[in-house]
Amino acid sequence: LYYGETDILETCYNGFMDYLKLWQLNERGALTHRNATTDWLDWGTIEAEDYEFPDSWHGKVCFMQCKTPPVCRRHKRPIQCRTFPLAPHIGEDGVFHLILHCDELPYDCPLISRNVLTCDDIEDADFEPITLNEDFIQATFTAWKRLVQDPLIFDLVEMDSQFRLEEFDADEIVIVR
Repeated sequence: LYYGETDILETCYNGFMDYLKLWQLNERGALTHRNATTDWLDWGTIEAEDYEFPDSWHGKVCFMQCKTPPVCRRHKRPIQCRTFPLAPHIGEDGVFHLILHCDELPYDCPLISRNVLTCDDIEDADFEPITLNEDFIQATFTAWKRLVQDPLIFDLVEMDSQFRLEEFDADEIVIVR
């Protein structure tokens, strides 16, 4: 919005408003704590200090987890699922990149379990990689580039990037943009 581009807002506005209707406001106008369950999703809040979050994160963090992949309401998925198999990454040089997600996941993602794409496939000469739509890549890059302008999101992406750099050699990280 800062740059006058409203496409993302126009695209997501109805979904955001539907999501906000799930919450109640307290007397100060802040969202009230709620834990909820659906047939495909658990969500609620967790304490940042009890999990591996950046030091800048304190108190309650809204958290959601898919219970039944691949059965999910695709239009209500969190940003990480919507932009998968791409992920934000801050390189050792401090530059923002969009990479092919190669981290081990604590859950079963249908894109991986159906062997659509894994990082090992990139090294396999016989593998014919899927082609990601250029509009999807650009939209994902633009969205994450804006999201990391928020200091807390930047800190989380930077922490994830540091973990990734400790686990993989820099040349094993596939930079898409």
